[in-house]
Amino acid sequence: SLFQKGGQAPRDMDIVVSPTDASEVHVAGIMTFKSTDSGLSWDQTTHWIISNPLPFIHADVDLMQYIDGTIFFGTDGGIFISNDGLASVIDKTQGIASRQFYRIGVSQTEMDCVSGGSQDNGTGVIRSGIWYDFVGADGMETFIDHSNSDIVYASIQYGSLYKSIDGGNTLTTINDAPGSGAWVTPLEQDPVLPNVIYQGKRHLYKSLNGGITWDTVTTVTPTHPQDNLIQELKIAPNDANTIYMAYRYQMYATTDGGLNWTDITPPISFSGINYIAVHPSNAGRLLIALSGATAKFMESTDGGTSWTDITNNLPNISAQCAIYEGGSQDGIFVGMGPGIYYTHPSLSDWQFASKGLPRVTVTELEIANNYIYAGTYGRGLWKSRLGTLPPHCSDGIYNGDESWIDCGGSCMACSDCDGDSESVSGLIPDNTHRRMDQWISLSATLAGGTEAQMQARNFVEFAPGTVIEQSSVLNVLIGPCNN
Repeated sequence: SLFQKGGQAPRDMDIVVSPTDASEVHVAGIMTFKSTDSGLSWDQTTHWIISNPLPFIHADVDLMQYIDGTIFFGTDGGIFISNDGLASVIDKTQGIASRQFYRIGVSQTEMDCVSGGSQDNGTGVIRSGIWYDFVGADGMETFIDHSNSDIVYASIQYGSLYKSIDGGNTLTTINDAPGSGAWVTPLEQDPVLPNVIYQGKRHLYKSLNGGITWDTVTTVTPTHPQDNLIQELKIAPNDANTIYMAYRYQMYATTDGGLNWTDITPPISFSGINYIAVHPSNAGRLLIALSGATAKFMESTDGGTSWTDITNNLPNISAQCAIYEGGSQDGIFVGMGPGIYYTHPSLSDWQFASKGLPRVTVTELEIANNYIYAGTYGRGLWKSRLGTLPPHCSDGIYNGDESWIDCGGSCMACSDCDGDSESVSGLIPDNTHRRMDQWISLSATLAGGTEAQMQARNFVEFAPGTVIEQSSVLNVLIGPCNN
C-alpha cells in the first residue's frame, strides 16, 4: 500500500495528474509514487538513495509540476525533471546556489578547499571547483585538518561524527563522543596537534587519536536549569590550553587545558550565545554573538573577566557569527541575518561589507590564504579577498549597482596620504596618483590611453556616472598610504 511507505505529510506532499491522461497520477512525499489506474494501485518511481535501482531524486519532495510531458520536482536537495514518465530523472540543480549552510571549514593548506554542513544536504567538500558530497542527513559542524587537506571531519544533527582521509571520496573509522549533543554540536581541532579534537555535548570531550577514543575534559554543571548541552566551543589559535565553551545561558573558560574552569558569563540579559570567536594571536581576546539582547556582539580583552558591548551602529537584526581578521589591519568581520559588517581600530563604527553578496543570513565566516569565506543559510558559499569587497572591473560606464572595487595593481608612487577622504569628479588627468587615509569616491572619467592610481585604506567607491574607457589603466589599491 502507498500509505505503508511512510512520509512527512503535509510537509512533503504533492499530487499531479497527467494533462493528457487522467488515470496517470503522481504522488510526492519522501519519495515519489505513480498510479496508471486513477489510484487503485501504486508503484514507487524514485528513491533518495543513489545506489537504489530506481531513479534518484533527493529525499523530501515538496512540489511537482506536470508541463508539456515533463514532470518537475522541487526537493530539499534541488530541482529534478523527468521527460519519460519517470523511467529516468535528470538533476537540474547544478548552478543553483541555494545550500543552507550551518557551518563551514576551510583548508589552511589548499586554496579554495572548503567543507560545508547544510540543512537536508549533509556535508560535502569543494576541491578544484568540484563539489563532493560524502555525508548525508543534516550536515552540521565540519572542518578540514589544518595539516592535511585530505582529512575532513563532519557531523550531522545532534553530533554523530564522520571522517574522510581521502578528501571526501570515502569514509573511515571514527567514533562518536558519548551522548547526544545540540542540533549543531560543537566540534573543534587542536590548533597544533592535528589528531587532538574536541566535541561539546553534555560535557566537553577530547580525543587524542582523531576520534577513535574519547575522554571527558570537564563535568561543569551550569546553574541555569535549561543549560544541559554545550552550544558553542572555541580553542584559542595561539594557545591550545585556553578553551571557551558556552551553554545557552552560561559561558566558561579554562586556561590550563580543562583542569579548572571559570564562569565568564556576560552580566546582561540574553536568550542565547550564538557564536564565539577568539583572536588569532591573543588568547585573552574574544567576542560572542548574542540572541535576545540589545548587545548583538560583546568583546572581552581579558579572557572574559569583563565585557564591552561593541554593537555600535550595527542594525537590529540577528547576530550569527564573527571572526577576527588579525594581521596589521586587526579588523573584525561579523555575520548577521542578513549581511556582513566590518570594523577595525581606525574606524569609529561598522561598515557594510556585503556588496555582491545576496541579502541572506551568514552563518559562519572563515579566513584562509588571504581570503574570507562566508557560509550562508540559503545562498551557498561565497568568498572575497581580504582588504577588498567583490571586484567589478570592466570598461564603460559603471552603473552603480555594486559600488566597491579592487582591481589589483601595484604601488606606483607610495608616500604619505594626500588627505583623509576625497570625492573625485570630472576628467581624471593622466598620471594622477591620489592617496587617502580613509576612502575615495569616484564619479569621474578616465579617458582612453591615460593611467591613474587611487589608493585608500578602507575603500574606493565607483559612484554612478563613472566611466573607465578602453585602453585606460586604473590601479585601485586598498591599504595604508605608506604600503
